[in-house]
Amino acid sequence: RSGVEIIEMQLVHNDGSVRNLDLIPRLKVNDPEPLLDAVRAGACIALLPDLMTSSEVKKGTCVRVLPEWRGPMQEYCAVYPSRRGMPKRVRLFLDHLVEIGDGLPN
Repeated sequence: RSGVEIIEMQLVHNDGSVRNLDLIPRLKVNDPEPLLDAVRAGACIALLPDLMTSSEVKKGTCVRVLPEWRGPMQEYCAVYPSRRGMPKRVRLFLDHLVEIGDGLPN
């Protein structure tokens, strides 16, 4: 269809197989929080990080669909100017990132 935006989404199965899907998005945002709000409201399904959705699933406000599939792993970088004079709260945050990162699959 002319003028329709199609996005490619990659899903990875627990067995390591990969599926590439061509999707027509119904909602497009640059911040995941409004997307989670739309999921809570029943307006859509979304591919969101477990860190963002695990409490919602535990509370029963959201349900995980396709539990054997996940999105591709993402790489994140923490950038800071110098270790010298680094505020304690920044050091604690970086330590937390390392701690939760150690629990993620490679």
